[in-house]
Amino acid sequence: MRVLIIGTGYVGLNTGVMLAYLGNDVTCIDLNQEKVKRLQAGEPTIYEPHLDTLFAEVHPKMRFVGSYAEADIPNQDVIFIAVGTPSNEDGAANLEYVRQAAEAVGRRLNDHFTVVVNKSTVPIGSGNWVGTIVRDAYLVSHDPRPERNYAIASNPEFLRVWAAVGDFFNADRIILGASDTKSRQNIEELYATFDCPKYFTDTRTAEMVKYVSNAFLATKISFANEIGNLCKKIGIDSRDVFDG
Repeated sequence: MRVLIIGTGYVGLNTGVMLAYLGNDVTCIDLNQEKVKRLQAGEPTIYEPHLDTLFAEVHPKMRFVGSYAEADIPNQDVIFIAVGTPSNEDGAANLEYVRQAAEAVGRRLNDHFTVVVNKSTVPIGSGNWVGTIVRDAYLVSHDPRPERNYAIASNPEFLRVWAAVGDFFNADRIILGASDTKSRQNIEELYATFDCPKYFTDTRTAEMVKYVSNAFLATKISFANEIGNLCKKIGIDSRDVFDG
């Protein structure tokens, strides 16, 4: 499939390289021109165990571009928005980069069916918000107004730092939030080789799954630390306790 990854940070680059390794035609876009030059030269811009080996193998087949005009948006089957969502001073997610990506995509879509997928960690309801931005940009940029030939989906990531390659290829589940059959078919085709449960929900549920998963992981870590402190006080090796 033809796949565009918007953003080459931790999630974007890992996802792009591994989808390319599976045989997809992958283009990665980043507006940081220095980063794009490094990627074009064959230099990974993040470190993750085993990623450099995969990157060296698939690099000749991938495209790295520094502008939306070069990304061939109208002919993509799946577009992943994997840009950063840093926290504002009040703790809320800054969605400016998501908004910019959604607008740029909406202006360039045409009659080729494309699934626009939120891969970034975003607040609940962002799928609807992104859909509105894409729709408005799509309608403003096309005259006469065409039939809508795209869909919005959510596909949260569960990649752990230092274990992303293994987590990707040995996923314990794939979550897709989408409300239409065609987008589900595109994502099913993209992940056809993955032998794991695939859960299909609406976008809001998929977004909630990501937050609940993060919260549950933090809860498990906190619980393990508390048990470790208790074991230390009473002279027990906590590793033996957890093994038991």
